[in-house]
Amino acid sequence: MMKTSQLLLTLISMTLLAMTLVSASSSNKNKMRLESLAQKRRRTARQVLARNKAAFAAYSTFHAHSERFSSCGNPNTDLVNITSIQSSEHLCSGCQACVKIDGVLKENVEKGAVVKVVVTKFFFTVFERTFDLCENLGLVPGNEGEGGAGVKCPIEPMPTEGLKACFTLDKSLPTGISASIWVTGLSVEKKQLFCVQGSAWIEGNCPAEYGPGSAACLEQ
Repeated sequence: MMKTSQLLLTLISMTLLAMTLVSASSSNKNKMRLESLAQKRRRTARQVLARNKAAFAAYSTFHAHSERFSSCGNPNTDLVNITSIQSSEHLCSGCQACVKIDGVLKENVEKGAVVKVVVTKFFFTVFERTFDLCENLGLVPGNEGEGGAGVKCPIEPMPTEGLKACFTLDKSLPTGISASIWVTGLSVEKKQLFCVQGSAWIEGNCPAEYGPGSAACLEQ
């Protein structure tokens, strides 16, 4: 009877030991699987980050001749029928940004007309400013009229080939982001002259020729 009890205890002990070893082995396998999964996720995250960096770098050097902006106006009611749009190659916080518009002006533009610029990120407005349209047009090289006096309001109906409008992006504008931009022109009577929208990468460091006060609008 004693031998039988000892044998039974021995079997139970061996069974428990085997279960412990199996449990430990299973735990180690699970741990190895989790570590492998974590390594794969980290590797995937690094690959995605590398691709994003490459995409952002390509986006930030997007050539000015490529049209990244489009008209968001109504050709039936807007006072300017836009045929093409170009923007500054570099859009930088604290520096000038310019838009060149080709199209046809259908009505006079009088003094007091304005350009409203709105920059949003995830539906939040990060920059909003209203500029005097006539003043900004007259200060931009390339808009010269007779004697190089620049564009002056009132502007009569005419083709607006290569007409440039520039404005300075505030230094408080967040950098390193892809933002949505709306540029809207309004007449004195609050009629919409034009509406331009698009997405742009806002840079923190831009070339010296694009610094504050620079009128280097478009790199040809």
